[in-house]
Amino acid sequence: MHPGSPATHRSRRMFRLVLLTTVLLGLAGCGQKGDLYLPPEPQDAQLTPTDQASITP
Repeated sequence: MHPGSPATHRSRRMFRLVLLTTVLLGLAGCGQKGDLYLPPEPQDAQLTPTDQASITP
């Protein structure tokens, strides 16, 4: 094979495709740390009658 042969062109193209795919997958994984689920929403705090009295003017 010499530099201008179709086989060389195909292998370079395949190398570029594999490299691009690897880079894109690596970038897609950046910052994907933490829990793999959505945590439950916090429930609203229950106000006691004394708390409600201190809020109302």
